[in-house]
Amino acid sequence: GRSTIDRATIKVEVLAESATTLASLVQNVRGALDRQSGTYSGCVVQSIDYLNEDNSFEFDDGLSNRGWYQTNQYYAVRFEPSYV
Repeated sequence: GRSTIDRATIKVEVLAESATTLASLVQNVRGALDRQSGTYSGCVVQSIDYLNEDNSFEFDDGLSNRGWYQTNQYYAVRFEPSYV
């Protein structure tokens, strides 16, 4: 039969103009998502688990010679498919 649990990996991009702001935002995003479960917009989520992250900085001439700090966070999500 069909699986009663599906799995997906999601990527959350977090951007900020300073490293300090980015660090705070990244911590808040992880705190909001990691180890969560429940029903969201009708989707039953069994678990959300933090996997890893990567960081980068992109220089942008259009930002007065500044740039963006970026962290991509990856999460594994287990959820009930819509046909269950």
